[in-house]
Amino acid sequence: MNEPLAPCPYCFGCKPTLSNNLFSFQVTCTTCLATGPTKTSHQDAISAWNELSTEVNQARKKETDEFVSRLREFEQTMLLYR
Repeated sequence: MNEPLAPCPYCFGCKPTLSNNLFSFQVTCTTCLATGPTKTSHQDAISAWNELSTEVNQARKKETDEFVSRLREFEQTMLLYR
């Protein structure tokens, strides 16, 4: 069963494509040209792209949550000095 390609984790482009280069497969974003890992099967290339997408999105969410937390701490500190 073929799993669908996730959107690009870098530009959120929804048109990644799977390319076959003789003995390898790789997913490339047609919007920003980001590439996924090169694999020996098309299913492995899709899985690797989707894993990359998940990892990047999780890291982005963690960084955003940490930034929001620091911003709230700063806001509370500023309220003390009013």
